[in-house]
Amino acid sequence: NHGSQHLGSQDLGSPERQDVMSIHHPRTWEGRAFLATSLDGYVARRNHDLAWLTDPPPSAGHVEPQPSDAVPSYDEHLAGVDHVLMGRGTYEVVRRFDEWPYPDHQVLVLSHTLNHGDDRITVVRSTSEAVRTLTDRDSQAVYVDGAGVVSDWLARGLIDDLVLTRAPVVLGDGIALFGPVRDDLRFVHLGTSWNEHGYLTTHYRVVHPEPRTR
Repeated sequence: NHGSQHLGSQDLGSPERQDVMSIHHPRTWEGRAFLATSLDGYVARRNHDLAWLTDPPPSAGHVEPQPSDAVPSYDEHLAGVDHVLMGRGTYEVVRRFDEWPYPDHQVLVLSHTLNHGDDRITVVRSTSEAVRTLTDRDSQAVYVDGAGVVSDWLARGLIDDLVLTRAPVVLGDGIALFGPVRDDLRFVHLGTSWNEHGYLTTHYRVVHPEPRTR
């Protein structure tokens, strides 16, 4: 399970147009992401299809699977957070699931336009409001879900931990995880595992640069 990462358009606005949080804003909680991409960096096809990830064709010859204690499973990842944050697009997908995937978590949906009509979620209108809500609720860790939100929050310095699975397939087009960034984003490699399908899952800590001095 790689979460609901098959959304790219998140009803966010850009960091330049939106209320921009300082990437060094003091926090008491961790932002964590867990998602999967193709080798060329796409989280889904343009039509949000994920069969290339969830139902790959048989392919013999992969090296023997190698687990790693340094790489959490999805269940371990989910057990380590108390909140889930997603954009409007991701919410529109998960709300149609047969079972709500986050019955034990508080869920925030970041959207300028969503009308609140679901008691399973709290709608937040901006990144600032999301940060304040997490802080006011004494959150310890939040699962940031959806390609658009993950990319945006990484650029803002609001994600600390990233688990990224790469499937051995090139799509050539689709919904990209990363777009343009103002500054390079750097990571510390904590461990890598792989499974019988050749999926490599790597655990990173995000390097937060020191604030610039003027």
